[in-house]
Amino acid sequence: MNTTTQQLKHDYLAAMGVTPWFPRVILANAPMPLLQSISSLDPVHLEQQPRLDSQAVIQPGAQAEPLAQRTPVDAVQVPVSSVAPVPDSGATPASDGEAPIRFGLGIYVLGDWLVVSSLVSGHEDSQDGAFRLINAILKAMTGNDYEMKHHHVIAWPFFTNANADQGIKAAQEYVSGVLQQRAEEHHTANLLVLGGVMSKLSGWHSAEGTEYGMKRLVLPSVYRMMSEPMQKAKAWQLIRSAGYGQ
Repeated sequence: MNTTTQQLKHDYLAAMGVTPWFPRVILANAPMPLLQSISSLDPVHLEQQPRLDSQAVIQPGAQAEPLAQRTPVDAVQVPVSSVAPVPDSGATPASDGEAPIRFGLGIYVLGDWLVVSSLVSGHEDSQDGAFRLINAILKAMTGNDYEMKHHHVIAWPFFTNANADQGIKAAQEYVSGVLQQRAEEHHTANLLVLGGVMSKLSGWHSAEGTEYGMKRLVLPSVYRMMSEPMQKAKAWQLIRSAGYGQ
């Protein structure tokens, strides 16, 4: 690049407000500067410029410490005994040796009847049919049409904490409390149970009995009755044996 070309380039940059710059020293393996300052128009050879190698000084007057001479710093470790356990937020400890159980219950109030129905997977798809069958059963038992006053679903377990008690004892206490509350709130006098979940939870061995101050009757699952017509005949026999539908 000749002097005239450099001068023109400098003038153009100055007109645009660009200040020419190039390093005072050449870094290791760095390419030649693309633009020389206006004060040094003569060619500059690399050997005339000081070079910075990989052991360059980091701070003025301070020599970098060689890696081999640096004192290693051990990682800080906290003894396990000094770490306090974090308490669980309101979770009930799991019972020793008691495995979690899973079930679903639909709880309905129709007139003075408290109905507890075992649920199956995908029960939402046949919910309307189940409601109609429950109404038909109660009408066959009492001769009355009932309007739905309350509907509640229990899906067990509903704890998100794996350390919470999800066994049968905890399930019994929870379901019993819910049914007792509904019976008192709606002044129900009769308990109709559909399906085997409640019998297994409560240890019932017969279809008839008295629970929560109410007369109890256990019939087959409404979902089995919907898919297996013979279950309806079995339910009718239990209804007649309990003194209903005469």
